[in-house]
Amino acid sequence: MHGYRAVHVVVFPEALSVEIQVRTARQHEWAELFEKLADLVGRGIRYGEPPQLWLAEEKLRGASAAVREVIRLRLELRRATVARALALADWLSAVEEGELAAPEDPELDEMRRSIDVEIAKFRESLANEL
Repeated sequence: MHGYRAVHVVVFPEALSVEIQVRTARQHEWAELFEKLADLVGRGIRYGEPPQLWLAEEKLRGASAAVREVIRLRLELRRATVARALALADWLSAVEEGELAAPEDPELDEMRRSIDVEIAKFRESLANEL
């Protein structure tokens, strides 16, 4: 999935299939934020699809040029929000890889703090959109 991180483990207790998602607290927070973003711009972003327009095409046909421009700008803003989310997901992934490769690297603490700040900003911007 785009922007989503977790390890999925399937176990079979008593012949039943149970899927368990294993993720860090940061990965969990990110997954929750990405789901909220998907609610806002369309579920398809989880699979790399672009944000969806929230109005049907036929409603746009009768709209004035000014209304169509507002809708176009809002969609552009949502595309930028998705791009920001994917960039943050890539950054989170890079930090996680750094943690695995060199867990004692002193630079990681600053990277963790920075990404936590950016995730908090992103959470706030999503809250303002909803």
